[in-house]
Amino acid sequence: GSGAPGLHIRNGCVDGIVSTVGFGTGGHQNNGVCVQKDDMAEILGKMIAADVIVMATPVYFYTMDAQMKTLIDRCVARYTEISNKAFYFIATAADGGEAIELLKHEDFDLVLTDLRMPKADGMSVLEATASKANRPACLLLTAYGSIGDAVAAVKKGAFDFVAKPVKLDKLEAVIDAALAARRKAAEDKAAQAEATVAATAPAVAAPPPGIVL
Repeated sequence: GSGAPGLHIRNGCVDGIVSTVGFGTGGHQNNGVCVQKDDMAEILGKMIAADVIVMATPVYFYTMDAQMKTLIDRCVARYTEISNKAFYFIATAADGGEAIELLKHEDFDLVLTDLRMPKADGMSVLEATASKANRPACLLLTAYGSIGDAVAAVKKGAFDFVAKPVKLDKLEAVIDAALAARRKAAEDKAAQAEATVAATAPAVAAPPPGIVL
């Protein structure tokens, strides 16, 4: 999708911009300029100008924690300007088997998977999401799917079944809808739990007049 009209992507390596650990607020001048001499100022400028910020890794999220923290520290110089952005952190898997292993160790808001993949297909990945206590929304993409595949996917809990090729604006709209539906479901579940607790709570009698508890 990097060649789509109007889409500009800046690829960067975390190691290349956070080579020195330990610089937080104390490592920045009052004028919003980081004291370290590297390309972080350029990257910060592009993050501020961007509408969408995507951070991706081919490895488990917990292995990135230290580097992610340092990257956040390096953004302190102009952090108040990094606002009103759509922000995504993406973990990638090379095949269905790797995706299933990733789901065993990490929690995600959304899973975007192809239908036909080595080791395990998209349906197997979809089934793996069902084992999560906080199940992520799941979207399946394929160029070979049938109506039967789409119906089966939805019955197993997929939010949508998207045919390829798919336009980026359509994919973004589907992702936004899936995340919104997941948030709404979580809010409804929490409200139901609160109502259940309130309904089962023991009644407390009011104290007799003149007695202060």
